[in-house]
Amino acid sequence: MASTSNYPANLQEIIDAPVEEVTGPRAAKTKAIATMAIPADAAKAAKARTKRVAAEKKAHKKAHADFKRQLKATRKTLSQIWKEERKKDRLAKQAQKADKKARRKTKAPKAKAPKLTEEEKLMKRARKAYETEMRRRVKFMRQFSEKYMEYRDFLRLDQKGNSTITEWHEEAEEEFGVQLSAEEIELEDGFVC
Repeated sequence: MASTSNYPANLQEIIDAPVEEVTGPRAAKTKAIATMAIPADAAKAAKARTKRVAAEKKAHKKAHADFKRQLKATRKTLSQIWKEERKKDRLAKQAQKADKKARRKTKAPKAKAPKLTEEEKLMKRARKAYETEMRRRVKFMRQFSEKYMEYRDFLRLDQKGNSTITEWHEEAEEEFGVQLSAEEIELEDGFVC
């Protein structure tokens, strides 16, 4: 017999072992079938997705077309309304202009003020001068009151004989060295045109 050193020790057991019969498909075959099914499934999913996207686009396109149609109709009605309003406004403005022109034509001319005589002119000028002087005096009294005291109180102090308060002409005499007569003082204190 030949040498048995190259054989496994359990060779006899392996030979005597029962034979297993394959009942289902081989693993390699099932694996190959599954591998081939992946692209087919992916293609089916892509086709379904494409159909779904196309249907959505179609629905969107239809909705957009409906919206545009409504928008166009709305614009048309609005533009008609605006045109009518503009036309009414234009007619109203034209009517106003025509009415103004008619009123201008029918207006009676204003009566001119009668011409004043020389005496009336002098009286008017004197009245204006008097009013200006009165406004100046009121302004002076107001400023005097704000600065010092009430002007009436000042006059009362002067009437009581307060020696510290001097008449205005006394101050003028001192300042300018000019003597004023009683007649000049009365004229200066009165109204001057």
